[in-house]
Amino acid sequence: MKKILLLNPPGKYNYTRDYYCSKVVKAGYCEHPVDFLFLSALLFKKYNFEILDAMVLKLGFQETRARILTCPYDVIIFLSGSASWQDDFCFLKAIKAQTNAIMVGLGDIFQEDCFFKDHIWIDAVILNFYSNDILKFLHGHTHGLKNMLIRGMETHNSAAFIPVLIPRHELFLKYNYSFPFARSLPFATVLTDFGCAFNCSFCIYGSLGHYCRSLESIMEELELIEGLGIREIFFKDQIFGGNPQRAIQLCHILSQKFKFSFTAFLRADRADVQLLTAMAAAGCHTIMFGVESGNPLVLRKYKQSLTKTEISKAFSRCRQFGIQTVGLFMLGFPEDDEDACKQTIDFAIELDCTYASFNIRVAKPGTTFYHSPHVNDQSGIVGPLTGLHRLQKTAIRKFYCRPIYLVRRLWQLHSIHELKTNLSILFILMKQYAGIA
Repeated sequence: MKKILLLNPPGKYNYTRDYYCSKVVKAGYCEHPVDFLFLSALLFKKYNFEILDAMVLKLGFQETRARILTCPYDVIIFLSGSASWQDDFCFLKAIKAQTNAIMVGLGDIFQEDCFFKDHIWIDAVILNFYSNDILKFLHGHTHGLKNMLIRGMETHNSAAFIPVLIPRHELFLKYNYSFPFARSLPFATVLTDFGCAFNCSFCIYGSLGHYCRSLESIMEELELIEGLGIREIFFKDQIFGGNPQRAIQLCHILSQKFKFSFTAFLRADRADVQLLTAMAAAGCHTIMFGVESGNPLVLRKYKQSLTKTEISKAFSRCRQFGIQTVGLFMLGFPEDDEDACKQTIDFAIELDCTYASFNIRVAKPGTTFYHSPHVNDQSGIVGPLTGLHRLQKTAIRKFYCRPIYLVRRLWQLHSIHELKTNLSILFILMKQYAGIA
């Protein structure tokens, strides 16, 4: 039987590379690689496989290499991403030379064929981690696999959704995965759907299609999680209320059959009273909104006509239900100048988010932005604006260093765990981005 390794490689920084998105994590946490969660469901009881997550274990390049070389793996399925691929490929190419294992890639960069075609040491690429094509590949079948790229084969991406995959969460319990908004540990990461029903040009998820799991399979997964003693969930659906009625049905199941608390993503124009009522009753304590910008021009062009008024109402409604909010903002759209970026910073403060994340807009493989003439070939930054890192530091300092904000956060904490998490995150942010600690 083939021996398989699921590898999240080491890196110079704290990277997250999962679910077709890679970035440097600013606040020191380490999320589950959701791709491997679903691969664990496919491989379970069929293959002898191990998980080596060098990110969560904080392993360096040498130690990770030593662990890999102690075991003769036949296949290494690795994560990579646009934020880390150059270091990843250097490391993985050397591993390939020393082990001669079959190397199978997975990550956002492989949405662009060149990252596979130009690196011949990669034997195959998984385009959809929720497809069972990987099982056919491991059995030696290489023809007609529509959800993989295989060296020497001409294939096309045509997602095949498998509705009853139940991730083996118990295999990940030994790792100390963390999440800044979790109220208790350990926590579980759950996908109730894949991709996104919306199609924003700067985001990859709309191009993946949109597939919903059955409520029966989700219930089976939740029962497994509950049986493991886990009480905290991160629903990583890109829009929890993409199908509002289905989301309400799921919330009713959560409130009637389980006692979880959870965090979820939501789009501002989906945050109506009916859905928020259901989410709050089901245990939702934190909602993350992709606000992106305080520049009305950017909102009209990239957020499908969402207005600042609609966004403000969504945040206000969450406060009425006692739900914490996270505003996700981007600096450096092509339409942005420095004043527009400052407008975004001011909007974050005006919204009175519980937390705010300020990111520099980088073109992601597989998106329209990736082929934009505005993209800097070296950094991937989209817009022509200079000084974005300075503006990012300004944003973090202005948002988090307000005395009224700090006092309110201390007052609203629910546990010692939350206190420790918030202090740790604040220290890291201040040290790395605000130049204070």
